[in-house]
Amino acid sequence: MDWDAVDRMIRELGALRVVADSFPPETTARGQVEKAILDGAEAISLTIRNPRDAAAVARARATLATARDEVFDLMGPGAYTPREPR
Repeated sequence: MDWDAVDRMIRELGALRVVADSFPPETTARGQVEKAILDGAEAISLTIRNPRDAAAVARARATLATARDEVFDLMGPGAYTPREPR
């Protein structure tokens, strides 16, 4: 693994941040979205310390995928189509 994998995850997290901002701040969904994004950010931060740690990168990818799924589940059916990770 290398910095490219970390960069892609950071960009995906940024995209989730944009989606999260579309939720009204006072809703329960917004709190759930914020938690999912925080979990993703924490997992990615562990890869920044060592981007060649394949286990940390795999955990970050899995956590980010879960965050993405949670965000789009809250948006409702048909909000997105999952794609294979690079």
